[in-house]
Amino acid sequence: CGDTPAEIEYNYTAATGRTPMMPEYGMGYWQCKLRYRTQEEVLEVADNRVRSRFSPRITAEAGRILGQLTRGKYPAVQLSSDMQLSVRDGVLQRPAAAMSCGTSDQMYLALRLAMCRILLPEDSPLVLDDALVNFDDDRCDAAIEILSQEARNRQVILFTCRTL
Repeated sequence: CGDTPAEIEYNYTAATGRTPMMPEYGMGYWQCKLRYRTQEEVLEVADNRVRSRFSPRITAEAGRILGQLTRGKYPAVQLSSDMQLSVRDGVLQRPAAAMSCGTSDQMYLALRLAMCRILLPEDSPLVLDDALVNFDDDRCDAAIEILSQEARNRQVILFTCRTL
């Protein structure tokens, strides 16, 4: 049983058995068998697999968070293969670099929070250093609301020059 596919798979493999990890001394043989010429090639393939596995979930979660941060103005974000963020502004796709500093920082805060929620254990602390530096009062209020919600599940440490 389980609520998510990951839990179902975990419970299934607990019952049927898990494949042991290959010993380190066998990795070179496996690399040769798969016809990778260099370790960089192996790492590139592994990086692409990790990105394709997590990127859609991270993008969806970052979009949901950005929608909250921007009070619905930008309800979705696009994350390119080279980890560059952009948003759709009407019919135009705008990269983070083309947005105001405040909006760009909101985009990257949303991405960091999404990555923490998806990739880290729930009890991992979140440390942010001047993440709100370019936020006006409205943006700051929205960010504090989200960080307060996040603090229900994990410790949030926020270093800031702002008076909150």
